[in-house]
Amino acid sequence: MKKIRITSFLFLIAFVFFLSFTLFTNHTCAKGKKYVKSLNVTNAVSLKAGEKIEVPVKVKVVNKASKKISYNVKDSGIAKVSFNNKTSKLTINGLQSGQTVLVIKTKAKNKKGKKLSRKVKITVDDASSNVSNTTEKYTFRKPQYLTEHYAKHGESMGYKNEAEYLAGANAVINNPSALHKLEAEDNDHVYYIESTNEIVFLSQDGFIRTYFICSGKAYFDRQ
Repeated sequence: MKKIRITSFLFLIAFVFFLSFTLFTNHTCAKGKKYVKSLNVTNAVSLKAGEKIEVPVKVKVVNKASKKISYNVKDSGIAKVSFNNKTSKLTINGLQSGQTVLVIKTKAKNKKGKKLSRKVKITVDDASSNVSNTTEKYTFRKPQYLTEHYAKHGESMGYKNEAEYLAGANAVINNPSALHKLEAEDNDHVYYIESTNEIVFLSQDGFIRTYFICSGKAYFDRQ
């Protein structure tokens, strides 16, 4: 009986050791595994033929997995796309009016061994289209926001009242010479006129966030 107990005890110790070793090995392997955690990009962009915009792409990885992506435009006659690995931004050039889809894929795989992919709908409008017929007059989300931003920026910009300040913001948005990009943080639209340093931030759902005179093009580039 004593011999059986000793044998059982030794077996139990061996089993516990084996189980601990297995769990440690699996944890170590999982801890060192390289994989893609997420891929984030806006799902739609709009621009005019001849216009160029930048779209940030955010790839989160674990254990220094590759952040490289591949991309393909279904109709390359409507838009031309390039990607800058240093800035992690897509540059989309509108070629002619129409709609197409940009498909983006990670080159590395996720935990399940699959590549992540996202689709971006690209709409290109005719460069000669009348802005007043294709867009509405933009305003702030709430009247109090207009009042606050006019007091903060509008008066120092020389506008006599809130209506003039709002009209100035719309003039920047609808100015064909204004530079346009998507903000890296939340993909809102940014419009900038280099000659005056006027800049307008417009939300994806069509509300003005703010309008002011910025320090220069370097400020626009950082957005």
